[in-house]
Amino acid sequence: MSRAQILAERIDAFADTHVSAFGVGLAVLFALFSGALSLAVWAVSSGPVGPELLDDVAALGLSRLSVLQLSLFTALIVGLVLIGLIACWRNAPGWLRLAAFSAVILRVLRRLGEGSNPGSAKHYALVVGGVAAIVNVAMLWDLPVVACLEPDTVGYLEPSMIRSAGYMVFLDVVVALAGDLRWVYPLQLNLMLASFAVLGWSVRAHLGSWWAGVIVAIAPMLSAGLLILTPAIMTEAVFVALICFHLAAVLWALRSPGWAALILAGTSVGLMIVLRPNGLSFVLSL
Repeated sequence: MSRAQILAERIDAFADTHVSAFGVGLAVLFALFSGALSLAVWAVSSGPVGPELLDDVAALGLSRLSVLQLSLFTALIVGLVLIGLIACWRNAPGWLRLAAFSAVILRVLRRLGEGSNPGSAKHYALVVGGVAAIVNVAMLWDLPVVACLEPDTVGYLEPSMIRSAGYMVFLDVVVALAGDLRWVYPLQLNLMLASFAVLGWSVRAHLGSWWAGVIVAIAPMLSAGLLILTPAIMTEAVFVALICFHLAAVLWALRSPGWAALILAGTSVGLMIVLRPNGLSFVLSL
């Protein structure tokens, strides 16, 4: 019997012998989970989703982004503990198991461990594409399509000896095609989302697990810390996308060694170096 199984047996025994105390513990965890989740919803809905997330909340002394990240992390950890406890309790009421989705969670975890089942490509595209569409609506629906200028942006708008030329060329191409820098925002947003989808697809094929691929793709799509990079005229959003494309190419090369995968992996590193000098650190991965 594994340690996890021994722990589950002990939790089940405690729940059966101390039903009231176990129930109070679950109630406290649920209240903490609900409070953290409500705080995260407030952080998102109390103002525009963009650079404004960095504005401090006077009552808390933290930015809305920090509140969002801390509350979501707390809700995730507490929620997983809550679901785990309910899943270990064999005699838990049916309504409690249903409310906690414990059966669904356990099935997902089993599927993740099984591997060798990459699943339907159409289903992957539908799920990941649907989440990407929702992110686009959330980021662009209520916000004007604008280019957010940061203190360092000037270095990319005019030729500079201290800036790499890659991002300057990227901006010039956007202006040449769209006529305005404001389209950098949706372009960077969807470039980043596409890179997450490609990385998830590569993980799906490499591990043979549909669930692993979907989780790897969707998790960064829902990261406020990454999404907030997309409106700014800065290299970070494009650099993150190139990192994901590079990792996807490396996984492809590990799974099916060939010139195509190696060329894509090398090209992505080259683009990272042209974009930001610290892209040199990824040369070691080749």
